[in-house]
Amino acid sequence: GSRSSTAVAKCIWMEAAKAGGDPAVAEGIDKEKNWRQGYVDHVVRVMMLSALSRSHVLKTAAAGLKAAHESFTFVRGDQELPLAAAMELHAQHKFVTGVVKGGGAPHAQSGSFPLNGKMMPEDDAKSQVQRWADYGCIEADAAQALKESIDSVNKIDLSRHCFILLGATSELGPLKTLMRHGGTAIGVSRNSPSRWRNLLDVVKQGSGQIIFPMNKEARDEEQKCEAAGCDLLVETPEILQWLKEEAICDKFDSVTVGCYLYLDGEAHVRASVAMDLIVTGLVEEGKKKGKKISVAYLGSPSTCVAIPQECYDASVKAQHDAPFWQKMLFLKPKVVEKVTTDTGETIYLNNGFVVLQGPNYALAKTLQMWRAMLLREEEKLIVSTNIAPGSRTLSVTHNTVLSSCLDGQGHFKPLLTFEAPTASEVLALLLLHDVFSSSSITHPSKALTNPLLLFSKKAVHGGLWRSPWQPESIGTAA
Repeated sequence: GSRSSTAVAKCIWMEAAKAGGDPAVAEGIDKEKNWRQGYVDHVVRVMMLSALSRSHVLKTAAAGLKAAHESFTFVRGDQELPLAAAMELHAQHKFVTGVVKGGGAPHAQSGSFPLNGKMMPEDDAKSQVQRWADYGCIEADAAQALKESIDSVNKIDLSRHCFILLGATSELGPLKTLMRHGGTAIGVSRNSPSRWRNLLDVVKQGSGQIIFPMNKEARDEEQKCEAAGCDLLVETPEILQWLKEEAICDKFDSVTVGCYLYLDGEAHVRASVAMDLIVTGLVEEGKKKGKKISVAYLGSPSTCVAIPQECYDASVKAQHDAPFWQKMLFLKPKVVEKVTTDTGETIYLNNGFVVLQGPNYALAKTLQMWRAMLLREEEKLIVSTNIAPGSRTLSVTHNTVLSSCLDGQGHFKPLLTFEAPTASEVLALLLLHDVFSSSSITHPSKALTNPLLLFSKKAVHGGLWRSPWQPESIGTAA
């Protein structure tokens, strides 16, 4: 029979808490009878514990990831193996490589983004990001990075760099931007001919190229669409082997591994573990081959992350100054936990969890956060992990309740719901700034007093960090 996802999740959080030095937090997790409704308080306690010092953060992250890798097994047929053993045993040559190139000229288009369906001129785009920052839905350092990226993106030489996109069809992923600027993407996504047709249409409209796995030889584009794709959760070892051959090779001097796959429920946790196996495998291969590796994630404001003090202060002021009609709705005030570190610094942890999103979402995103910190602090890699805003993606707009909530958020300043094409290209511009600008905080040479502060930088949070109210409370009212 299948194992309980709750038991596995609680085990991971408990090990993280123990590594942080507080067995009472772990005991509380163990004794929680209603994990689905009660997980938030326990997870926040683990994050508060980890914030106490650099050592606490890294020990908690390492223990949590170790527990995840040990709690999951790889099943194929009648054989069940530990993850490490399966990755070695099944590292076989399985895929045929497909390539599709765009027809445009590199750097033929501006470093900008679309708004209301139209690509903005560069100066207008820079003015728009400043308006967002002034409104409070993105941070000032995000606005500055976006302005710099808009000015410089056309000057970046992408010819010897490739971007691996785990979840290449993600609506918030950087594919369209990379193709517009002549980049090379290695796309990993499930076999779905209709999705691959849409994806290849994007490629053909740009000046870049995409490399992708196929399950058989294909002569023309339609056959490629039929054969393209693989399953990250089922073919993880073979995908890693193929990526080593296609990306960590003489064609490229540097590689960015982007983790963009999202799945519903407990599959999201398995997806995060699968992507983690691929990331760590490629990092190790990069070391052997002398390749520069960087890693990218999309952060979420609907987790427990460190935020700037300015955001906390703004939310307190916004609650005091809130209009009478908002106060009459009996909205729940935002919860920000203040943790004093071993150096006397105050870390402001924003509890952005939405109970309805569930404990699997919380764990999946935290696994990614843990790996991001370890890669930056211990492996000294560039890690891009910008917070992404609530956006009108297909998965959201098809959910009537979620769609209505997003539509209603505009009544609660500074909340702003982004259109998916806008969010995608804004986040991609930040990614390029992270990877190619020496001034970016993502570079490990830029010291952070606490690793958790990585997530407080260059955030496009859609106003949630500066809002005075809990997001779940706003959603109900909206």
